[in-house]
Amino acid sequence: MMKQVVLLLFFVLGISLQAQDKHALGIRGGFNNGLTYRNYASSSKAYEFILSPRWGGWSITGLIEYYNPLGSEPGLTWFYGFGAHVGTYRTGKPNVPAANDNLLFGVDGIIGIDYKFQKVPLNISLDAKPEFNFVPTFLDLINFNLSFRFTF
Repeated sequence: MMKQVVLLLFFVLGISLQAQDKHALGIRGGFNNGLTYRNYASSSKAYEFILSPRWGGWSITGLIEYYNPLGSEPGLTWFYGFGAHVGTYRTGKPNVPAANDNLLFGVDGIIGIDYKFQKVPLNISLDAKPEFNFVPTFLDLINFNLSFRFTF
């Protein structure tokens, strides 16, 4: 197992040295923790996907994000965007309304700040990602997260 992890790390490092930072893969901590992947379509637009464990189930979120410079520091931006999520959850969890089934579906917004290190393949972002769930119906406004991504 350890050999496979080391090989994967060298593979990702090798890609990062050759690529032009069009991808970012990492971890996300906070209310919507999990794995995060970004694909940068341009310097001002990206697509982000988040895979999260959630209330005994899981969810996958897709977002379109728009970036704007923040001050004069290279790599420092603020961003906003929108998207949707789908997943499952286990009924009977605290603070989660019961539903006829365990489907989770809703829409998301996102706003935050983002920093891409210039000489290191690392990206850090802090965001707020409110969401409205259609199934089951509830609004989740308190959803702050910190992400660390390896860029390649």
